[in-house]
Amino acid sequence: MNNKFLKKIEMKNTYINIAFSLLFILFAGSLWAQTPIQMMAHFPNRPFSDTAIVRNFNDRYSVVYSKSANNGNRFYLVEHATGIIAKSFKTDNDVKDMEIDKDTLYYCGLNSNRAAILGYFAIMDLLSSSLPDYNVQINIHPDFQAPLYIPRRMEVFHVPDGVHAIVLVDAKFNTGAVKHILTDVYSYYNSWRVFSGCYVPFGEGNNIFCCDDLAVTDNYVFLLGHKKYSAGIYMRKFKKPTCCVGANDNIFYSNIYNEIYNYAPTFGGNINILGDGLGEHSAYCTHTVGDSVAIACMASYYDGTTFTYGTSIKCFDVSSLIPTYPPYACTSTYEVFHPYTSVYDRTWEVKDLRYNPINKNILMLHDISNPFGGPLERVVTAVDYPALSTAVMTWPTSNYKGYSMDKFDGMGNGIVSIGAGGVGVLELCTNQYYTTDCFSVFFPNVMMWVGEIQNFTVEVDNNNRQSGSFPTTRYVENETAVVICP
Repeated sequence: MNNKFLKKIEMKNTYINIAFSLLFILFAGSLWAQTPIQMMAHFPNRPFSDTAIVRNFNDRYSVVYSKSANNGNRFYLVEHATGIIAKSFKTDNDVKDMEIDKDTLYYCGLNSNRAAILGYFAIMDLLSSSLPDYNVQINIHPDFQAPLYIPRRMEVFHVPDGVHAIVLVDAKFNTGAVKHILTDVYSYYNSWRVFSGCYVPFGEGNNIFCCDDLAVTDNYVFLLGHKKYSAGIYMRKFKKPTCCVGANDNIFYSNIYNEIYNYAPTFGGNINILGDGLGEHSAYCTHTVGDSVAIACMASYYDGTTFTYGTSIKCFDVSSLIPTYPPYACTSTYEVFHPYTSVYDRTWEVKDLRYNPINKNILMLHDISNPFGGPLERVVTAVDYPALSTAVMTWPTSNYKGYSMDKFDGMGNGIVSIGAGGVGVLELCTNQYYTTDCFSVFFPNVMMWVGEIQNFTVEVDNNNRQSGSFPTTRYVENETAVVICP
């Protein structure tokens, strides 16, 4: 065999090795991007952060909003593979909630003039040097007179000819009273319209229905709340619009459901939502599958002798607002109670509820004294759906206060959360449901129940006003973070 032939073989093998090496590097890089390790990272230039929201975009990125007393308000695009690569831009808007639909982030809040707004921008524009940030002013009809309107919760969905943003707005009076307004902000021939509705009369008297949260199912807009100073859960539903083409294609036009559904003070046997003398506690909801939703709240259980306090998760079919059964929702039960302790702490609250359609888990952000009597912690509890038969709690081992959480598509059973650690430094956590040096895990008790529903009728009023969309150019910057616990 001559030397030339051997050299050709060696060169061919070299090319094959290089090709395999490149494929391995690309494959390893892909694995790294898809399955990051559990970690905590903080942004050192964001001290005294008192508000933060996180929404997962895909298996690589999440979008974060943070409000800092020292450094203002800022949006981030965070890459989870390293936890330290981010793009950000500063905003003068005070953001209260945000959601991602398709390739766009929508948010609601107040602008620098303290006017209620809906904002939106294309997420991948955060990878460029500048970004158009659009704002729509949410003009409430003059029949609803209040000194300040503050958007608080929102959901977004697309229809063939546009997009609807359903925004829950607090109308705040100087006396401290709060009324609740539901708005449908939607595109209409390349402009925006705002329709709003509330319970009448609109004075400063107590609301019978304190709206806390909303969810959008396949066919409905679902509204959830509690009765003020009472241990009761209240629900309403509206038909989901299917287009934006006409001025009347909003959730109020010919779609008003005058029935409000409420759970009796004692439901599910002996389980109550916390209220009355135990303070006011909000209820939260999330869409699961089809027209089903899950709701969560602080609750108590009475065994005839002792009260035990904890959290409750229930699921419903919105089309009938009755307990849901296979194949759409809960199997043997539609409510599960996770007991804490018999010593009540008024500071306990449910903070948010999300659903992960990939692993079919309900994620609940809530307070707990860990380990049931220790220091106050903010934990994420994952509950299997639809059975509601198992639960696992996870939280960072450091002094961390989580403000917001979501699923993370980049790893199995992935959770992403954002909050404050130490002196309020912004901290981002990415983790799964197992114990590491960074995270603790606890498996709470599970108690399953069923219950009954009651309903009655309440009047609603609705009005509308047109509004425009105005872009502001935001300049994107590089942002550094430090991994503090791999």
